[in-house]
This record gives sequence, C-alpha cells and structure tokens, in this order.
Amino acid sequence: MFALINTKGATHIAISIPKEGADKAIPALVGMLERNAVFIQKGYSTLGTCIADMSIQLGDKIALDNSDSELIVLAPSSTEILDESFVHESPEVLVSNRKAIEKKDAEIQRLRLELAHVKQQIQDLKGAIAATEEGE
Repeated sequence: MFALINTKGATHIAISIPKEGADKAIPALVGMLERNAVFIQKGYSTLGTCIADMSIQLGDKIALDNSDSELIVLAPSSTEILDESFVHESPEVLVSNRKAIEKKDAEIQRLRLELAHVKQQIQDLKGAIAATEEGE
C-alpha cells in the first residue's frame, strides 16, 4: 500500500511527534523515508522519480524564513514533545526567534498607538456631542 502525499508546492513538512513513543517513532520515520519512500517530481511536461536531498531537524519549534517573512510552527504542548536527551543542540536546531519577536513587538506597539488614537477620537466625539446638546 502507498500513501501519496501531495504537498501542493510545499517545500517542507512539519510533523508533531508526541513524547510517548518518540524513541521508536523517530527511527521508524527516518527508516521509512530512507527505505520506503519514492520521491516523484511532476512538472508541466515532465514526470519521473528523483533522489531527494533532505535533512531532519528536531526541536519543539520550527522556524523558517525568507527575504520577506518568517514562519514559526510551535508544537502543541511543546514542552511534552521531546526531552533534552533527544535533541542535539546545534545551530540548525536552535533557530533564533529574534526577528519574529521584533516583528510581533512592533505590531503590538502599532496596535497600541492605534487604539490610543481611537480612544482619543471617541472622547473628542463625546465632548462634541455634549457641547452640541448644551447649545440646543
């Protein structure tokens, strides 16, 4: 039996592996990809198999970025996924979230300023309504 996974153009697949059974699941996953997977390259006028150049990154979060944005995928209950004996700390695994945090902080600051401006407009309008009602 085959399971054909159509990624619709995706270049990465992130799989959440629960801590229970991870010591068996990860080697099984690696073995399955090495021995049982056939990688297919489908283009407009081409169709064939290919050898995939792949790597597996372990951690409780996956961070990918390009020139425009950064995507961070957190595992559900990330502290329960893999214990420290499983994760070999290397620069590839310990991806910095600094850029994503800075972007989120800037967005939060922008929204706070916008909220303060809207609150001030509401106060100004209430004052204008009160002044109009007093003038009548």
